[in-house]
Amino acid sequence: MTRSRWFVLPSKFFLPKLIGSLSGLLLSVGLAFPLPALAQSGLMIVRSPDNQDEWEGITQRLEAAGISYQVLEWSQVDSADDLAKAQLLFFPNVETWSREQANAMETWLNEGGRAIISGAVGTQSPLRVRRQLDSILGAYWSMSLPPLVTLEVVGCQEVRLCAASPNWIPADMTSGSVRGGVLATTADTQTVAAWRIAGNAPAVVANDRVAFLGWQWGAGNEDSTEFDMAWFRAVLGHYGVAISPEGLQPPEMDSPPSPVPDKPRISAPPEAEITDPASQVAPPGLRVEPGNRPITRIEALRMRQELTALLGRVESALLAAESMELPTAIGEKGGTGEGGILESAASDAITEAQQVLQAFPDWVANQQYGEARDRWLQARRQLWDRYPNDRPRAPSEIRAIWLDRGTIVRAGSPEGLARVFDRLASAGINTVFFETINAGYPIYPSQVAPQQNPLIRNWDPLKAAVELAQARNMELHAWMWVFAIGNTRHNALVGESGDYPGPVLARHPDWANYDNEGRTQHLASGKWFLDPANPEARAYLMEIAEEIISNYDVDGLQLDYIRYPFQDPSAERTYGYGVAGRGQFRELTGVDPIDISPDDRELWQQWTDFRTEQIDSFVAQMSKLLRRKNPDLILSAAVFPQSEHDRIHKLQQHWENWIENGTIDLIVPMTYALDTNRLQQLSEPLLAAPSSVPIVPSVKLHDLSEIQEIDQIQALRDLPTAGYALFAAEMLDDSLYQILTSTQPPSDNQPIPYRQPFKAAVDRFETLQREWKFVRDRDRLWLPESEATEMQTQIEELSRELVKLDGEPTSEQLQLTLDRLTQFRENFEGWMASSNFNNAYQIRTWQNRLVALETLLRYGDRRMFAREGNR
Repeated sequence: MTRSRWFVLPSKFFLPKLIGSLSGLLLSVGLAFPLPALAQSGLMIVRSPDNQDEWEGITQRLEAAGISYQVLEWSQVDSADDLAKAQLLFFPNVETWSREQANAMETWLNEGGRAIISGAVGTQSPLRVRRQLDSILGAYWSMSLPPLVTLEVVGCQEVRLCAASPNWIPADMTSGSVRGGVLATTADTQTVAAWRIAGNAPAVVANDRVAFLGWQWGAGNEDSTEFDMAWFRAVLGHYGVAISPEGLQPPEMDSPPSPVPDKPRISAPPEAEITDPASQVAPPGLRVEPGNRPITRIEALRMRQELTALLGRVESALLAAESMELPTAIGEKGGTGEGGILESAASDAITEAQQVLQAFPDWVANQQYGEARDRWLQARRQLWDRYPNDRPRAPSEIRAIWLDRGTIVRAGSPEGLARVFDRLASAGINTVFFETINAGYPIYPSQVAPQQNPLIRNWDPLKAAVELAQARNMELHAWMWVFAIGNTRHNALVGESGDYPGPVLARHPDWANYDNEGRTQHLASGKWFLDPANPEARAYLMEIAEEIISNYDVDGLQLDYIRYPFQDPSAERTYGYGVAGRGQFRELTGVDPIDISPDDRELWQQWTDFRTEQIDSFVAQMSKLLRRKNPDLILSAAVFPQSEHDRIHKLQQHWENWIENGTIDLIVPMTYALDTNRLQQLSEPLLAAPSSVPIVPSVKLHDLSEIQEIDQIQALRDLPTAGYALFAAEMLDDSLYQILTSTQPPSDNQPIPYRQPFKAAVDRFETLQREWKFVRDRDRLWLPESEATEMQTQIEELSRELVKLDGEPTSEQLQLTLDRLTQFRENFEGWMASSNFNNAYQIRTWQNRLVALETLLRYGDRRMFAREGNR
């Protein structure tokens, strides 16, 4: 059934409210998460050097309340086993965490543990650990309030946030003087109480595993004691744990749960029900923990597959490193026949992994689950440790990184930005996606945009970045948010209110995109979007892009948020109902799209096609602009790797059309994953066949160890890719930096595939020849004489054609080279089947690299010949 309605566009957007006094209001919202029964000794209080100064106040509060507890020395925690005795952990003001401690916490929580957190948890930890804690705890300490603030507490009913206040929230008291802070929440965490200052930002948050108190518990004056304990008791009661003189007791079986207040009726669904792909990272495809837990047949299969693949990746990396300095000719056998990958320093780890793979089925069949898990984890660790991270092994490839706005702001000056570029150049990065437009703000002083980013003062980062990149032989591509034009998180950074839609929509509210309930803000992401069908909005975006490429000597432009907001038509959450979009569709069909339901399949498909065409046509328009201004400019797009069907129906992002239509030069899928096999699952379908555009999957550095990052990069090198991209510069820590400087040092001789595709093809084929020579010289690749001769002949023929194409590129020479490559690819599988080489992973890797060669040739054809009309 269709619904007829027309919502009215707001005439203006309100500017942010002034921040209130430091006497703030706590706004409470009811939640109820049951906690498993606790033994008397189940509560442990964590002691660390961070809370040593407050320890007396912490313990006095607990002992005065008659709460029994045990002390856990934080310095002695290295694994989840060290937390095994605790059912409820209290972390009062523990600011320093190691990666091992964060991992232990994650495992312990996953196994049923519950925690109470207070204070600036993790803020003195490495950035990578802080990001991990954000995910584990569901919230983080965002900013500190002025010290020793007195705060009033009232129930949520009084401030009209709920119909009835929950009975477990303390009421009618002040905090005394506390050291408070603003919390920020991540997925599946709800706000329980909020400070009025900073726009009612969270002060207490909770989920089903963690309750987070946004002040330094136990560190305030004596008059804050009752406030601390009232909230501590409240959280225990909220989790269903009673306090008695004997300690913590589980609730009686017949006791009612803590009531949840009636919430006011709202039109927006809870944010937890909506997930925005922009913030998603694919969960691990396989998680293996030590212990005797049974291993299912599916799990056993996955464990064997993952260890086999890791063995292949490590051997592939070793082969690349050890063959790097060899000549390319493989006609004559050289060397002694000794040495090689299996005889290298990695041979012990390789042998161990092979033995584990052989014995693993028997361990599972005999229910020796502990042995199987322990040996598997040991083999994986040994293989990770044997990656040749001390020497060069990188081929000619795109090595890109997103240089984010936060890093640019922290640089603070051209001199500070120079240090960032020095670091990236030393790490072998050759392409920088420089965040130029973020949340509607340009990073540079613009004559088109309403306002430069207020976090930038007295310098032009884009001008400096162009000069710095050129001096280091790096490419600089201006990275711009396209249709996402405002951002709640950015508002907090620049002192705007949470409902500020950004400078563009504040000036042009009629450009806004709307959902089917008449909202302009996308609830899950906290962002505002332009209507892609609005001609004035499109003209504005084209004008600002032209300003960038005209005034700055950038090498390319990258489009981000080149899509509609994420939708779920099956749940009636859809987008695209801007004034222009609705009007144009009604002119085309005679139907207002707001009256169409997904059940009206024919009309709904027309509506989906209409929105998809708005994105496709914008990319084509941008491509035409770049070619007119400078044909050498590279147009790339950061895109989603989901299936074509899902992207069209949920994002209206059909980037396959952009490739087919020749309007894009480089596709960078955001293949963010927490382990390598999930990264491969995301990437492989995108690379199944040769393309006419390089496809460069990406690695999100958040929440990964440096060896996991290296493992993901190696996996992408072994697929038919043109390189990889890293998100983002702010997460390039010293450990990963040191590995990158050793394995991919900067080289002026290595071509960038999107810039010199034919030269890159020559270089990559020479790399293949060196690897084939290496294994042949060590008797690991033997062929019958006739087939060996045939393979060598075709290698020499293909090599000559590639060199000739690079030196004298013509469409005729390109076709001849493609024919040679096709013939070689067709014969290669048969040659390998006739050989004694039994490494199936390495054979697939070589085949993938031949596919990548074809992509480079077809890309060169489109870019060098098709554009010129020479064919």
